[in-house]
Amino acid sequence: MTAWRTRVNFTAFFGPWIILGGYVALEKVTPCAPDLSDTSIRLALGGLVAVYLAFGLGCALVEQGVWKQCNKWRALIGRLHRDKEMHLTNEDLEFRHVLKRSYLAVYALMIVGFWLGTFLIGKCTKLPPEPAQEAPPPNTAPATPGPGTPDKG
Repeated sequence: MTAWRTRVNFTAFFGPWIILGGYVALEKVTPCAPDLSDTSIRLALGGLVAVYLAFGLGCALVEQGVWKQCNKWRALIGRLHRDKEMHLTNEDLEFRHVLKRSYLAVYALMIVGFWLGTFLIGKCTKLPPEPAQEAPPPNTAPATPGPGTPDKG
């Protein structure tokens, strides 16, 4: 189960960034240094750092809940091994957790972090210049047939 959770989390944490990186590469944008005098960039950078620290805290809370339950079950297994006559109740085996709220919080933070990252990339990139279109030479009329000009069609 841990290997499956690791694969899912890897995809959820890094997948959007990989897609965004592919988009940036396809659009051929030029990265530039962020202008740290811009308050919105400083707030977005600070927010992104706070979001990633909150990721760590949220994931640690999920792991802590799982560790506590594993330790409870290990203790029950040890008691069962020593006392073959021991009877277990459903309450002994029940897994009470707050994992749903922790996962929802972490994934909500991931959305906020991705939005902040997209905002920063938008502020810190320059689109390539559009190719210059050749202007017609001055005083040149377009070649349209006038009256009395034979049509070559």
